[in-house]
Amino acid sequence: MLDSPLPSLGRRHRLAAFVVIAIGAGAPYRVANDEPFVVGMALQIMKTGDFNPHFFDYGGLSIYLHTVVGVFTFLLGAVAGQWSRVDAVWIGDLLPNADW
Repeated sequence: MLDSPLPSLGRRHRLAAFVVIAIGAGAPYRVANDEPFVVGMALQIMKTGDFNPHFFDYGGLSIYLHTVVGVFTFLLGAVAGQWSRVDAVWIGDLLPNADW
């Protein structure tokens, strides 16, 4: 019989894990506090064309990845007739699961 590398959980730990998983707080569809900020910066890059976010507390990669997703979202919406220009896009369009 092989020993498991993971320790066995006690009853309280299993109950706590179950509660955390059951509650979930809306995850993964919950918008956190910093997501609207990063998406807003990506939207600003889309609208101005200035690829310097002028803010690096969250790191450039996350901002640029959100910009790429925003561009694809805009292009799909433009093809569908939702937008005719980038100025018509607001942050709520890029965060569809947000409770605005």
